[in-house]
Amino acid sequence: MQRRVQIRIDMTPMVDVIILLLIFFFMTATFKEPDAVEVTLPSAAAGVRIPKDVDIVSVVIDGRGVVYVNNVAIEHRGDVTEKVKKARIDALHAGAPLNKIITNVRAEENVEYGVLISVMKELQAANILVFNLEVQKEEGAW
Repeated sequence: MQRRVQIRIDMTPMVDVIILLLIFFFMTATFKEPDAVEVTLPSAAAGVRIPKDVDIVSVVIDGRGVVYVNNVAIEHRGDVTEKVKKARIDALHAGAPLNKIITNVRAEENVEYGVLISVMKELQAANILVFNLEVQKEEGAW
């Protein structure tokens, strides 16, 4: 009597590929921390993407006009200058080169114009003459 040869599919190569894919995704994925202060950004048809290899000093203005620097609320308007300077110095001490520190301003869509101007004056007082004003891209833009 002849024995029948059983056909089996070897699963080892498939498991190896799955493990390699998992390692690839774990090593290349970047996870963004959720923003502590949620704002509705104004929309624009054009913008500039911020590179991933920079340190960002975040200035957020919510709908009530409260200003946050790196997610910490500023109690007095005049303190924005000092808090931004301190955040930039902290980034320098952490090893970031000066040309890789970007100041990013996120303002609520309906924030009063005067509040935004006063924050811009505070940034100017901190010797930050170039900063990003973050917007949300319009449908079909970029």
